[in-house]
Amino acid sequence: DTNDDNNKINSYLVRDIPIGDEKKTSDPAERVKELFTVFVAEGMEPNAAAAKAIQTLTDEQQTPKLSPGEIIGNVSIHDKDDEQDETDNHLSPDVIRIAEKYLNNVIKNPHNPKFRSFKLSNKVCDRIISIEGGLDQLIKIGFSVYNTEVDFYACIPLATDLKAMKDIM
Repeated sequence: DTNDDNNKINSYLVRDIPIGDEKKTSDPAERVKELFTVFVAEGMEPNAAAAKAIQTLTDEQQTPKLSPGEIIGNVSIHDKDDEQDETDNHLSPDVIRIAEKYLNNVIKNPHNPKFRSFKLSNKVCDRIISIEGGLDQLIKIGFSVYNTEVDFYACIPLATDLKAMKDIM
């Protein structure tokens, strides 16, 4: 009975997620390991499983799945066919400076996943988000944006041509 009382009192500590319905991990390295394990369990050769896991992660990052949420602030929706004004064709110096720092880290350590992805809520990215069109400029440079249950992230997908990305800036 004491155990039942503890469960009632601490029921907020227990997550009610059915087995097999777990969410995908947001850490790219962990996600690759997770996919690799599944592919090997399905009988795939380890090298082929690793390549397929990396490609699957890249595809997931390039096609972000955004869940509906509440929009706070001013929002304007533009049709892609609408004329773009001249300000859309240039990149903000702040966006370029910040994006270059992230890109240079990836160029120095291309296989380290911690340099390829970063939270948009961090202090540095706050500067990009506060610039009108800053997030669009980041995407124009070649970053992908995706969300998790916890936060929004920007990343440089594995298949990205880093030199071409640098040339855009």
